Amino acid sequence: MRFRDRALLRLLDTDERAALLTAQVGDRLLQTAFVPQEATVGPVTAVVTRQVSLMPTSRTPQPLEAHLYDVQSTHQWRLTAQLPLTGPTVAADARLDLTLLASRAGVQTSVTEVSVGDLGDIAALEAVDARIVAEDGSLPAEAQALAERRLTSLVDLLEDRFETSGEAPLGNLLRRRGLTFEELRAGLSTPHNPLRLRLKLIEDATKPATETAFKVLCVAFVIDGPLDDLASRLAEIQLGMARVAASVELPQPPPGMAVRTATPALLLFPGTALDDGDLPADATGIDPSDTARLRAARLTELTIRLRQIGIVPVAVA
Repeated sequence: MRFRDRALLRLLDTDERAALLTAQVGDRLLQTAFVPQEATVGPVTAVVTRQVSLMPTSRTPQPLEAHLYDVQSTHQWRLTAQLPLTGPTVAADARLDLTLLASRAGVQTSVTEVSVGDLGDIAALEAVDARIVAEDGSLPAEAQALAERRLTSLVDLLEDRFETSGEAPLGNLLRRRGLTFEELRAGLSTPHNPLRLRLKLIEDATKPATETAFKVLCVAFVIDGPLDDLASRLAEIQLGMARVAASVELPQPPPGMAVRTATPALLLFPGTALDDGDLPADATGIDPSDTARLRAARLTELTIRLRQIGIVPVAVA
């Protein structure tokens, strides 16, 4: 039996679906669907399925009739045909209405300390070049290399002035924006007045933690070889997610929570796909012959990266 057909049968059976949609999968789904704002959330303890429905792709041909006339004579032609005038309604394989059970406690955030620092001298060319000379011994001779090295130096100077977490380092944020050295320097120089605002926040629980039902409407995509053309598969999944979100009434998040992804997607694929050595993973300390741990490391990294676009990978044994 094909992988896709077997996976769909699993989704339609209570016991096999429970083995597939574990609490760990539910926890990843909750983190993809919601983000806490004024609450703290514990791990998912159970996944309850309210409804499962298959969503076959529909490409029903539509009748088309056309009449053609010759403007310089009395000739006319009539054409009839059956054409698929519209694409498929939804590209997903199944829709699942789930309830994720997890503890939730409301919190109140208070600002207890505020300080402001002047960054007016941060982009001075002399300071940027001085850092390069101190680290490298001299400035690069080639113009492009000099501009790139100055950008790195300026970003390092900014990182020295800010306290950021490992999850969102300032340098990575600036590099993702694709700024050149001159663009970044211009934004930090006159007539602009760059400042560093430092806030100290305290979170206090408003009530004891209670078990909360997080209702999630998600779509499932079963793909035998998702890594064969990952870019195309992700584009198809996001299109299917958008079509479902536009046509249904979505559940409201619990108090203190905000929606991260309106209709998250479950990407079901064979666990053997995680044997691809090109998949990113933190394999530090893992024996290359330990297939199970390597697969787990690759799945963890894949989960973190796909969470940004609302997709939860589910490796099926």
